[in-house]
Amino acid sequence: MRKYIYYIFTIICLYTGSLQAQNYRSNEKLLAEKESKLNELQEHFSIDSLTLNSMIYGLNRQIKTIEQERDSVQDYLASIVPSNHVFGTIKKDISINNREEEKDYFFNQGDTVQLINHSKHTYTLLASNDQALTINTKYIKPLEGKKKTTSLIAQYQIRMEDYQKIIDENPSAEWYEFDIKRVQKERDNYQLEYDQLVKEISILKEEINLLKTEISKKTTS
Repeated sequence: MRKYIYYIFTIICLYTGSLQAQNYRSNEKLLAEKESKLNELQEHFSIDSLTLNSMIYGLNRQIKTIEQERDSVQDYLASIVPSNHVFGTIKKDISINNREEEKDYFFNQGDTVQLINHSKHTYTLLASNDQALTINTKYIKPLEGKKKTTSLIAQYQIRMEDYQKIIDENPSAEWYEFDIKRVQKERDNYQLEYDQLVKEISILKEEINLLKTEISKKTTS
């Protein structure tokens, strides 16, 4: 009976030892494969990282240039906005309904308002929020007199038409925003590619260290 038990125990020990040896060889093979892959990745990364960093740097500079151009254009347009000094006073308390906003604007008798346009029977004035409102001429007393006020408004409209042409000739703020986002997306794609390479190398190094630890345990056991 003892011989049988010893025989079984011997077989188990031999099988276990064989299995451990196989695992050891398997881990060594896997370690060699991962180290080879790591060397290959690091070799590629040493080249690719320079290219990627160069692209990211260049695109960041491009974004900065677009932003500077946008700010320059916007500052220029703001500096040449035509001035308007045509005013009138409200003859009586009145409310004006703006259908677009579905809102009523209230004016008191004697209020001074800026006039920006006119027709035969109406003036267009600016509310406090720069909203254009139309009012019948009978409710407005032009400070410069009706004839001179009409002439001054016409001159202002001509200047505004010229100003609008300049606006149309330059890219809008929305266009700049679109262009910035386009370049940012391209930059982010390169950054993602760079980060993925760094992550892949980091994961491989961690796996290699774990395998080395596992092999070292089996060597010393």
